[in-house]
Amino acid sequence: MKHLSLFGCLSLLFILSTAFTCTDHRDLPPAARFRVKTINYTTTGDSSASALFNLLYGADGRLASVRSDLYSGRDAGRRDVIYNSNSNIDAQIFTAWSESKVTVYFMLYNIDKQNRVTRMSFTDASLLRSFYTYDFTYNGTGTMPLSRTITEFSRGTPSESKTENYTFINGNAAVINGISYAYDTSPNPYKGLVGFSSFLFVSPDFNFGFSLLNRPFSISERFSDSSVKAFNQNNRTTNAQLTYNSNGLVTRIAYTDGNSEEFTYETY
Repeated sequence: MKHLSLFGCLSLLFILSTAFTCTDHRDLPPAARFRVKTINYTTTGDSSASALFNLLYGADGRLASVRSDLYSGRDAGRRDVIYNSNSNIDAQIFTAWSESKVTVYFMLYNIDKQNRVTRMSFTDASLLRSFYTYDFTYNGTGTMPLSRTITEFSRGTPSESKTENYTFINGNAAVINGISYAYDTSPNPYKGLVGFSSFLFVSPDFNFGFSLLNRPFSISERFSDSSVKAFNQNNRTTNAQLTYNSNGLVTRIAYTDGNSEEFTYETY
């Protein structure tokens, strides 16, 4: 099968897809305009999952790219976020990168009329097939999801799936799969961070092609924008010790299992 070049693929995506006006992912008051700049995730488990992420923003304030030492070699340590233009229905944004000179992968985001993410699809652009999808369900016009279903595909056919169920209270997922969680009152740096994509080898659901869907939910797993963390207003305090700076922003979350996250911020 003939493969598309990175430039050709992205050009095709721009032509075929529609776009939306992205909302600002920071839920901070105007007087405190901070956005997360770096995220340093450390795990005591698989050391290859530890990584420092640098987030870069465009002149319009939207996330433009994510750089990390985790992405090396042919993908040049960078994932770019590509926005389309002039549409507010069934809109899509793409995160695309080159794994080799001939293959391009991207994460496709389906957005409904309320600007809610309803599906994320990790796809091989050259073969136009999905490897896995995330589907979110909502109650009426509610902005917080009731559930997220992950579906893995094998040669284009669904092979395995898993559903997480949520109950939101005061803007936070207070119950996940029947287990209750507590939260602080400080802004969640991950809130609305669409474009920080859960790539095949970054997602906590998969590891180099091996499905991890049978694992239990863990609040200390690494962030991806398919995570319920992206919907929460605040930070979980269950099984975690949080450190804050003088602006009231969380700078470190140390989980009881040994994993940790550290954040730095920039003004804008």
